[in-house]
Amino acid sequence: MSSAIARALGAGDRDRAESLATHALLIAVLFGLVFMLGMLAGGPRLLELLGGRGNVLAQAIAYSHIYFGGAVLIWLVNILASILRGTGNMKLPSLMIVNSAICQIILGRTLGLGQGLLNLTMVCPSRPSRGRRMPRPRRGRSTPRHKLRLRDVTF
Repeated sequence: MSSAIARALGAGDRDRAESLATHALLIAVLFGLVFMLGMLAGGPRLLELLGGRGNVLAQAIAYSHIYFGGAVLIWLVNILASILRGTGNMKLPSLMIVNSAICQIILGRTLGLGQGLLNLTMVCPSRPSRGRRMPRPRRGRSTPRHKLRLRDVTF
């Protein structure tokens, strides 16, 4: 999308660039709706086919409803970033994506682990209670350690 808009603007055809941007926004809304409605309608069956059962399946369905409920917004943000890149503005789309990633990390931790003012223990019952330690694996019974070396860096 960004290259088509850049070519249209480079040729001085502003009307074509605006038409491309409008159609890109329509495509983003359409595909966002397809993903959202597809997961709302077929998501439970898909998650069941992937092996979800019982409480895990119920939580996965609830999560997918929240996640794919915002699919239109995700498509719009990425298409808008592409349109802006096509106009030659690289800084603003990059800042938009980085800021949304930072917000996602902060909100994911806060809402998922129930920290701060948003203690959502009832929303996230799988969260380990505070003060309770997770059992450590016994020596000799733990999974084998694997080392990945990339240019003398060990993970």
